[in-house]
Amino acid sequence: VVRSPINFSPVELRFAAPMGGNDDILTTIDQHLIRLKSNKNSGYYQSINLWIEGVNKLVLPKWMSPLWTLLIIVFIILVIAGFNIILQWQVRVKTEALRTTIEAKEKIEGELRVASTIQMDLLPKNFPPFPDRLEFDIYAVIEPAKEVGGDLYDFFLIDANHLCFIIGDVSDKGVPAALFMARTKTLIETIATQKSKSNEILNIVNQNLSVNNDSMMFVTLICAILTIDTGKVGYTVAGHNPPILISKNKQPEYLSNTGDTALGIFEDIQYKSNELILNPGDTIFLYTDGVTEAFNAQHQEYSESRLLADISCDSGKNVNILTKNILKKVKEFSELVPQSDDIAIITLQYKPDKRYGS
Repeated sequence: VVRSPINFSPVELRFAAPMGGNDDILTTIDQHLIRLKSNKNSGYYQSINLWIEGVNKLVLPKWMSPLWTLLIIVFIILVIAGFNIILQWQVRVKTEALRTTIEAKEKIEGELRVASTIQMDLLPKNFPPFPDRLEFDIYAVIEPAKEVGGDLYDFFLIDANHLCFIIGDVSDKGVPAALFMARTKTLIETIATQKSKSNEILNIVNQNLSVNNDSMMFVTLICAILTIDTGKVGYTVAGHNPPILISKNKQPEYLSNTGDTALGIFEDIQYKSNELILNPGDTIFLYTDGVTEAFNAQHQEYSESRLLADISCDSGKNVNILTKNILKKVKEFSELVPQSDDIAIITLQYKPDKRYGS
Protein backbone atom coordinates (compact mmCIF):
# COMPACT_ATOMS: atom_id res chain seq x y z
CA VAL A 1 0.00 0.00 0.00
CA VAL A 2 1.43 3.38 -1.04
CA ARG A 3 0.41 6.55 0.76
CA SER A 4 -1.45 8.98 -1.45
CA PRO A 5 -2.53 12.63 -0.97
CA ILE A 6 -5.90 11.71 -2.49
CA ASN A 7 -8.54 9.16 -1.62
CA PHE A 8 -9.89 6.95 -4.31
CA SER A 9 -11.69 3.63 -4.75
CA PRO A 10 -9.74 1.11 -6.78
CA VAL A 11 -11.56 0.03 -9.87
CA GLU A 12 -10.77 -3.23 -11.55
CA LEU A 13 -10.74 -2.75 -15.28
CA ARG A 14 -11.33 -5.83 -17.44
CA PHE A 15 -11.43 -6.26 -21.18
CA ALA A 16 -13.80 -8.93 -22.52
CA ALA A 17 -14.33 -10.43 -25.94
CA PRO A 18 -16.38 -13.31 -27.32
CA MET A 19 -14.83 -16.70 -26.83
CA GLY A 20 -12.51 -17.46 -29.60
CA GLY A 21 -12.92 -14.00 -31.15
CA ASN A 22 -10.88 -10.74 -31.15
CA ASP A 23 -7.79 -12.47 -29.78
CA ASP A 24 -5.59 -10.11 -31.79
CA ILE A 25 -7.04 -7.10 -29.98
CA LEU A 26 -6.43 -8.61 -26.54
CA THR A 27 -2.90 -9.61 -27.53
CA THR A 28 -2.15 -6.08 -28.69
CA ILE A 29 -3.44 -4.61 -25.42
CA ASP A 30 -1.29 -7.07 -23.42
CA GLN A 31 1.81 -6.15 -25.44
CA HIS A 32 1.28 -2.43 -24.84
CA LEU A 33 0.81 -2.99 -21.10
CA ILE A 34 3.96 -5.11 -20.91
CA ARG A 35 5.97 -2.40 -22.76
CA LEU A 36 4.58 0.39 -20.52
CA LYS A 37 5.38 -1.55 -17.35
CA SER A 38 8.91 -2.31 -18.50
CA ASN A 39 9.76 1.44 -18.96
CA LYS A 40 10.04 3.33 -15.67
CA ASN A 41 9.59 6.64 -17.51
CA SER A 42 6.44 5.59 -19.34
CA GLY A 43 3.07 7.25 -18.97
CA TYR A 44 1.93 4.22 -16.94
CA TYR A 45 4.29 4.96 -14.07
CA GLN A 46 3.96 8.74 -14.50
CA SER A 47 0.20 8.37 -14.02
CA ILE A 48 0.66 6.15 -10.94
CA ASN A 49 3.16 8.63 -9.45
CA LEU A 50 0.86 11.57 -10.12
CA TRP A 51 -2.35 10.04 -8.77
CA ILE A 52 -1.01 7.82 -6.03
CA GLU A 53 2.02 9.80 -4.68
CA GLY A 54 0.89 13.25 -5.82
CA VAL A 55 4.33 14.21 -7.34
CA ASN A 56 6.30 13.66 -10.48
CA LYS A 57 9.04 11.26 -9.53
CA LEU A 58 12.44 12.27 -10.84
CA VAL A 59 14.13 9.46 -12.69
CA LEU A 60 17.79 10.03 -13.37
CA PRO A 61 19.29 8.99 -16.70
CA LYS A 62 21.61 5.99 -16.76
CA TRP A 63 24.73 8.07 -17.29
CA MET A 64 24.10 9.73 -13.90
CA SER A 65 24.93 6.64 -11.98
CA PRO A 66 26.69 7.03 -8.60
CA LEU A 67 30.07 6.16 -10.12
CA TRP A 68 29.83 8.75 -12.88
CA THR A 69 28.52 11.33 -10.43
CA LEU A 70 31.51 10.70 -8.17
CA LEU A 71 33.92 10.99 -11.11
CA ILE A 72 32.35 14.30 -12.17
CA ILE A 73 32.61 15.67 -8.63
CA VAL A 74 36.28 14.61 -8.41
CA PHE A 75 36.97 16.24 -11.79
CA ILE A 76 35.35 19.51 -10.70
CA ILE A 77 37.38 19.50 -7.46
CA LEU A 78 40.61 18.91 -9.43
CA VAL A 79 39.77 21.76 -11.83
CA ILE A 80 39.07 24.15 -8.94
CA ALA A 81 42.28 23.08 -7.19
CA GLY A 82 44.24 23.63 -10.42
CA PHE A 83 42.81 27.14 -10.84
CA ASN A 84 43.61 27.85 -7.21
CA ILE A 85 47.23 26.80 -7.70
CA ILE A 86 47.53 28.95 -10.82
CA LEU A 87 46.01 31.96 -9.03
CA GLN A 88 48.37 31.51 -6.08
CA TRP A 89 51.32 31.39 -8.50
CA GLN A 90 50.14 34.53 -10.27
CA VAL A 91 49.73 36.31 -6.91
CA ARG A 92 53.30 35.36 -5.93
CA VAL A 93 54.67 36.56 -9.28
CA LYS A 94 52.78 39.87 -9.14
CA THR A 95 53.72 40.38 -5.48
CA GLU A 96 57.38 39.88 -6.30
CA ALA A 97 57.12 42.27 -9.28
CA LEU A 98 55.40 44.86 -7.09
CA ARG A 99 58.06 44.47 -4.41
CA THR A 100 60.80 44.97 -7.02
CA THR A 101 58.99 48.03 -8.41
CA ILE A 102 58.57 49.54 -4.94
CA GLU A 103 62.26 48.97 -4.15
CA ALA A 104 63.28 50.59 -7.44
CA LYS A 105 60.90 53.51 -6.82
CA GLU A 106 62.28 54.01 -3.31
CA LYS A 107 65.81 53.92 -4.67
CA ILE A 108 64.98 56.52 -7.34
CA GLU A 109 63.23 58.71 -4.77
CA GLY A 110 66.27 58.45 -2.51
CA GLU A 111 68.58 59.44 -5.35
CA LEU A 112 66.27 62.35 -6.23
CA ARG A 113 66.34 63.55 -2.62
CA VAL A 114 70.13 63.45 -2.68
CA ALA A 115 70.17 65.24 -6.06
CA SER A 116 67.76 67.85 -4.71
CA THR A 117 69.97 68.44 -1.68
CA ILE A 118 73.04 68.79 -3.91
CA GLN A 119 71.18 71.16 -6.22
CA MET A 120 69.98 73.37 -3.37
CA ASP A 121 73.52 73.41 -1.94
CA LEU A 122 74.72 74.88 -5.25
CA LEU A 123 72.47 77.92 -4.79
CA PRO A 124 73.27 80.69 -2.30
CA LYS A 125 70.78 80.54 0.54
CA ASN A 126 72.32 82.52 3.41
CA PHE A 127 70.78 85.97 3.74
CA PRO A 128 72.00 88.62 3.90
CA PRO A 129 74.77 87.15 1.74
CA PHE A 130 77.14 90.12 2.10
CA PRO A 131 76.58 91.55 5.59
CA ASP A 132 79.40 94.08 5.22
CA ARG A 133 78.08 95.49 1.92
CA LEU A 134 75.37 98.04 2.68
CA GLU A 135 75.17 99.47 -0.85
CA PHE A 136 72.63 96.85 -1.92
CA ASP A 137 70.29 94.25 -0.49
CA ILE A 138 69.45 90.98 -2.26
CA TYR A 139 67.13 88.09 -1.53
CA ALA A 140 66.06 84.98 -3.50
CA VAL A 141 63.80 81.93 -3.21
CA ILE A 142 63.29 78.79 -5.27
CA GLU A 143 60.52 76.19 -5.10
CA PRO A 144 60.87 73.22 -7.48
CA ALA A 145 57.66 71.61 -8.74
CA LYS A 146 59.35 68.19 -8.39
CA GLU A 147 62.12 66.90 -6.15
CA VAL A 148 64.64 68.25 -8.63
CA GLY A 149 63.87 71.23 -10.84
CA GLY A 150 65.40 73.26 -13.62
CA ASP A 151 65.10 76.81 -12.29
CA LEU A 152 68.19 78.55 -11.02
CA TYR A 153 69.38 81.79 -9.52
CA ASP A 154 72.78 83.00 -8.44
CA PHE A 155 74.62 86.14 -7.36
CA PHE A 156 78.27 86.78 -6.63
CA LEU A 157 80.78 89.63 -6.47
CA ILE A 158 82.97 89.71 -9.57
CA ASP A 159 85.18 92.24 -7.80
CA ALA A 160 84.72 94.85 -5.10
CA ASN A 161 82.64 97.10 -7.37
CA HIS A 162 80.63 94.65 -9.52
CA LEU A 163 77.85 92.28 -8.54
CA CYS A 164 76.59 89.68 -11.01
CA PHE A 165 73.09 88.26 -10.48
CA ILE A 166 71.24 85.79 -12.69
CA ILE A 167 67.99 83.86 -12.92
CA GLY A 168 67.12 81.09 -15.37
CA ASP A 169 64.73 78.32 -16.35
CA VAL A 170 65.91 75.07 -17.98
CA SER A 171 63.59 73.58 -20.60
CA ASP A 172 63.14 70.28 -18.74
CA LYS A 173 62.66 69.00 -15.20
CA GLY A 174 64.30 66.36 -13.04
CA VAL A 175 67.93 65.28 -12.82
CA PRO A 176 68.89 66.16 -16.45
CA ALA A 177 67.60 69.71 -15.93
CA ALA A 178 69.47 69.98 -12.63
CA LEU A 179 72.73 68.92 -14.32
CA PHE A 180 72.16 71.40 -17.15
CA MET A 181 71.39 74.09 -14.57
CA ALA A 182 74.58 73.33 -12.61
CA ARG A 183 76.64 73.46 -15.78
CA THR A 184 75.12 76.83 -16.79
CA LYS A 185 75.70 78.32 -13.35
CA THR A 186 79.30 77.14 -13.24
CA LEU A 187 80.04 78.51 -16.70
CA ILE A 188 78.65 81.94 -15.82
CA GLU A 189 80.64 82.12 -12.59
CA THR A 190 83.83 81.19 -14.44
CA ILE A 191 83.38 83.44 -17.47
CA ALA A 192 82.17 86.45 -15.44
CA THR A 193 85.64 86.81 -13.96
CA GLN A 194 87.00 87.31 -17.51
CA LYS A 195 84.27 89.42 -19.17
CA SER A 196 82.77 92.67 -17.89
CA LYS A 197 79.48 92.77 -19.88
CA SER A 198 76.44 90.55 -19.59
CA ASN A 199 76.15 89.89 -23.33
CA GLU A 200 79.83 88.94 -23.58
CA ILE A 201 79.37 86.43 -20.77
CA LEU A 202 76.33 84.84 -22.41
CA ASN A 203 78.04 84.68 -25.82
CA ILE A 204 80.64 82.30 -24.41
CA VAL A 205 78.18 80.41 -22.19
CA ASN A 206 75.88 79.82 -25.18
CA GLN A 207 78.73 78.49 -27.31
CA ASN A 208 79.66 75.99 -24.59
CA LEU A 209 76.08 74.86 -24.06
CA SER A 210 75.28 74.54 -27.77
CA VAL A 211 78.25 72.33 -28.68
CA ASN A 212 77.34 68.62 -28.65
CA ASN A 213 73.95 69.38 -27.13
CA ASP A 214 72.47 65.98 -27.99
CA SER A 215 69.78 66.34 -25.33
CA MET A 216 68.45 69.46 -27.15
CA MET A 217 67.97 71.17 -23.79
CA PHE A 218 68.14 74.94 -23.43
CA VAL A 219 67.83 77.55 -20.72
CA THR A 220 66.14 80.94 -20.69
CA LEU A 221 68.13 83.35 -18.56
CA ILE A 222 68.70 86.93 -17.41
CA CYS A 223 72.25 87.95 -16.65
CA ALA A 224 72.73 91.34 -14.98
CA ILE A 225 75.79 93.15 -13.63
CA LEU A 226 75.46 95.98 -11.10
CA THR A 227 78.23 98.58 -10.90
CA ILE A 228 77.91 99.28 -7.21
CA ASP A 229 79.33 102.81 -6.98
CA THR A 230 77.22 104.22 -9.84
CA GLY A 231 74.06 102.11 -9.79
CA LYS A 232 74.45 101.20 -13.47
CA VAL A 233 73.01 97.83 -14.41
CA GLY A 234 73.84 96.12 -17.68
CA TYR A 235 71.58 93.16 -18.43
CA THR A 236 70.81 90.62 -21.16
CA VAL A 237 67.49 88.81 -21.49
CA ALA A 238 67.99 85.46 -23.25
CA GLY A 239 64.44 84.31 -23.97
CA HIS A 240 63.38 84.93 -20.38
CA ASN A 241 60.57 86.94 -18.76
CA PRO A 242 61.65 90.60 -18.66
CA PRO A 243 62.76 92.05 -15.30
CA ILE A 244 60.58 94.48 -13.35
CA LEU A 245 61.83 97.85 -12.10
CA ILE A 246 60.30 99.15 -8.87
CA SER A 247 61.03 102.84 -8.28
CA LYS A 248 59.94 105.14 -5.49
CA ASN A 249 56.72 107.06 -6.19
CA LYS A 250 56.26 105.19 -9.50
CA GLN A 251 54.27 102.22 -10.66
CA PRO A 252 56.33 99.04 -11.22
CA GLU A 253 57.19 98.53 -14.89
CA TYR A 254 58.68 95.86 -17.10
CA LEU A 255 62.13 96.71 -18.44
CA SER A 256 62.76 96.55 -22.17
CA ASN A 257 63.66 93.13 -23.48
CA THR A 258 66.92 92.59 -25.39
CA GLY A 259 65.08 90.13 -27.65
CA ASP A 260 67.67 87.39 -27.47
CA THR A 261 67.17 83.63 -27.80
CA ALA A 262 67.57 81.07 -25.04
CA LEU A 263 71.01 79.61 -24.41
CA GLY A 264 71.98 76.26 -25.90
CA ILE A 265 70.05 76.41 -29.19
CA PHE A 266 72.22 78.20 -31.78
CA GLU A 267 75.96 78.32 -31.30
CA ASP A 268 76.73 81.45 -33.33
CA ILE A 269 74.26 83.90 -31.69
CA GLN A 270 75.66 87.25 -30.58
CA TYR A 271 73.73 88.54 -27.58
CA LYS A 272 72.90 92.17 -26.85
CA SER A 273 72.67 94.14 -23.61
CA ASN A 274 70.62 97.01 -22.19
CA GLU A 275 71.57 99.45 -19.47
CA LEU A 276 69.75 101.43 -16.79
CA ILE A 277 70.75 103.52 -13.80
CA LEU A 278 69.29 102.59 -10.45
CA ASN A 279 68.42 105.44 -8.12
CA PRO A 280 68.78 104.95 -4.38
CA GLY A 281 65.92 102.75 -3.19
CA ASP A 282 65.16 101.31 -6.65
CA THR A 283 64.52 97.58 -6.81
CA ILE A 284 64.87 95.04 -9.62
CA PHE A 285 62.57 92.01 -9.46
CA LEU A 286 63.51 88.89 -11.49
CA TYR A 287 61.34 85.76 -11.69
CA THR A 288 60.69 82.60 -13.71
CA ASP A 289 57.48 81.79 -15.59
CA GLY A 290 56.34 79.51 -12.77
CA VAL A 291 55.08 82.75 -11.18
CA THR A 292 53.05 84.28 -13.99
CA GLU A 293 51.92 80.92 -15.43
CA ALA A 294 50.52 79.55 -12.17
CA PHE A 295 46.86 78.48 -12.57
CA ASN A 296 43.98 78.27 -10.14
CA ALA A 297 41.08 75.81 -10.01
CA GLN A 298 39.14 77.93 -12.56
CA HIS A 299 42.04 77.59 -15.05
CA GLN A 300 42.85 81.28 -14.71
CA GLU A 301 46.47 82.38 -15.09
CA TYR A 302 48.20 84.48 -12.45
CA SER A 303 49.52 86.64 -15.34
CA GLU A 304 52.02 89.46 -15.70
CA SER A 305 49.43 92.15 -15.00
CA ARG A 306 48.47 90.55 -11.68
CA LEU A 307 52.16 90.33 -10.76
CA LEU A 308 52.61 94.07 -11.38
CA ALA A 309 49.54 94.86 -9.29
CA ASP A 310 50.70 92.71 -6.38
CA ILE A 311 54.21 94.18 -6.52
CA SER A 312 52.71 97.67 -6.49
CA CYS A 313 50.97 96.84 -3.19
CA ASP A 314 54.29 95.81 -1.61
CA SER A 315 56.65 98.16 -3.45
CA GLY A 316 57.76 99.91 -0.26
CA LYS A 317 58.80 96.68 1.48
CA ASN A 318 62.35 95.40 1.78
CA VAL A 319 63.49 92.66 -0.61
CA ASN A 320 62.91 89.86 1.91
CA ILE A 321 59.29 90.80 2.62
CA LEU A 322 58.53 91.69 -1.00
CA THR A 323 59.80 88.35 -2.31
CA LYS A 324 58.00 86.26 0.31
CA ASN A 325 54.75 88.21 -0.14
CA ILE A 326 54.71 87.62 -3.90
CA LEU A 327 55.40 83.92 -3.41
CA LYS A 328 52.59 83.75 -0.86
CA LYS A 329 50.16 85.53 -3.19
CA VAL A 330 50.97 83.14 -6.04
CA LYS A 331 50.22 80.16 -3.79
CA GLU A 332 47.01 81.74 -2.51
CA PHE A 333 45.93 82.38 -6.09
CA SER A 334 46.62 78.76 -7.10
CA GLU A 335 44.55 77.51 -4.14
CA LEU A 336 44.64 73.69 -4.12
CA VAL A 337 46.00 73.28 -7.67
CA PRO A 338 49.36 71.46 -7.51
CA GLN A 339 52.38 73.48 -8.60
CA SER A 340 53.06 72.57 -12.23
CA ASP A 341 56.29 74.51 -12.79
CA ASP A 342 59.32 75.56 -10.80
CA ILE A 343 59.26 78.99 -9.19
CA ALA A 344 62.32 81.17 -8.64
CA ILE A 345 62.51 84.83 -7.61
CA ILE A 346 65.48 87.10 -7.01
CA THR A 347 65.06 90.69 -5.79
CA LEU A 348 67.79 93.34 -5.56
CA GLN A 349 67.46 96.80 -4.01
CA TYR A 350 70.06 99.51 -4.56
CA LYS A 351 71.03 101.36 -1.36
CA PRO A 352 74.35 103.18 -1.99
CA ASP A 353 74.67 104.85 1.44
CA LYS A 354 72.67 106.58 4.16
CA ARG A 355 73.07 110.02 2.56
CA TYR A 356 70.40 109.03 0.02
CA GLY A 357 67.88 108.00 2.65
CA SER A 358 67.69 104.35 1.64
